[in-house]
Amino acid sequence: MSHFIKYFLVIYSIIISKSLFFTTFNDDLILLIHFGICLICYIFYDKNYFNKFFFYYAFLNVFFLLVHPLITSNFDTYYKNFGNIIRISSFLMIFTILGKMTFLKIYVKCLFVLCLFNLILFIDHIYLFSFSEPISSFFDLLKTYDNIFFENYIFYGREVGHKSMLGVGTKVTNLKNPGIFGEGGYYQYFICLALIINLFYFRKSILNKASIIFIITILSTFSTIAYLTLGLILLNHIFSTRNIRKILLLTPFLIVFFVYLFQTKTIYSKLFDYESMDFRFSTIRRMSDTYIDLMIIKEYPWFGIGMKADDEYYLKLAREYGGGTSSSNGITSYASGFGLVGGVLAVYPFILFGFKNKRTFIITACNVLTLLTQEIVMMPMFLLSIMIIKKRKLSEI
Repeated sequence: MSHFIKYFLVIYSIIISKSLFFTTFNDDLILLIHFGICLICYIFYDKNYFNKFFFYYAFLNVFFLLVHPLITSNFDTYYKNFGNIIRISSFLMIFTILGKMTFLKIYVKCLFVLCLFNLILFIDHIYLFSFSEPISSFFDLLKTYDNIFFENYIFYGREVGHKSMLGVGTKVTNLKNPGIFGEGGYYQYFICLALIINLFYFRKSILNKASIIFIITILSTFSTIAYLTLGLILLNHIFSTRNIRKILLLTPFLIVFFVYLFQTKTIYSKLFDYESMDFRFSTIRRMSDTYIDLMIIKEYPWFGIGMKADDEYYLKLAREYGGGTSSSNGITSYASGFGLVGGVLAVYPFILFGFKNKRTFIITACNVLTLLTQEIVMMPMFLLSIMIIKKRKLSEI
């Protein structure tokens, strides 16, 4: 298999995980094209890797998603279930073709390039003189599902206006770096996974050029979850070393780093400043969304009511309890849609293997923290985290 095909499959997996490009065009069509490409490659190229555990994981979830509409007698949910089935099947074929180590190497390289060019454009727009702005004239504006418009720079999506509030073309002053995903909280998940792979799988130094770029990019997202996850990653990495001298040298730096971060608007205002607008619009809204999801789970505990079938019901509860137009808690949102049975089937690898060592713990923590604010269940990178969660020796990967 050529290097081009290998990189293409990994890059497509990243894009499929709800980039701005993915939320702009026909989701179902892109998923079908993705599945078709994976199937063709699976037929014509050698199979280099087979993970029996992930195969059973994929089989159980695909089977559940197929029978779920029959159990709930709600066939409107089939298209959402179908999309998840396509993602699971496509990712299983990609991993079988490429192998774990090849996929991880290419993934880290792709994220390094994405973060590097993304930082150049982000810093230029936010802190310099927008020298790169003419590049956007070569591309159309990208419009996401919630009518937010972005300038398209391939490596950076810059928000420029809102159809209903600001008018198209209105410049938005926003320090957060969303990458190509429209939101810093979503972008950070990809970078944190890449950083974890670089530090804990490839055993690279924290001062490795890729690690440094990943850390700077995570900080540029101004995401509360990103900062908390980064803190756990750094703590895990430093205290997993047996070099006492290194621990003593880096511990004061970590203390100063954490003290500074917890005083910033990103963390303190959202979590502890009850009078701030950030706390009211971000934290309280997420608490309301979670409460509404829990009400649905209480009423339909075992199999839920479907991820899209609950829109009308959810909006009714949201109007009553002050929630958003959709749930912002990925864990409770998935459980309200597919019930406790579907939720356990989706996350049981983390229950089995997630706390066996420092490496698997940090992957589990990264997923849990991100799931509190983002819907990532069954996305390709969520499936990637499951493929690397099981405790195995590095030489066996």
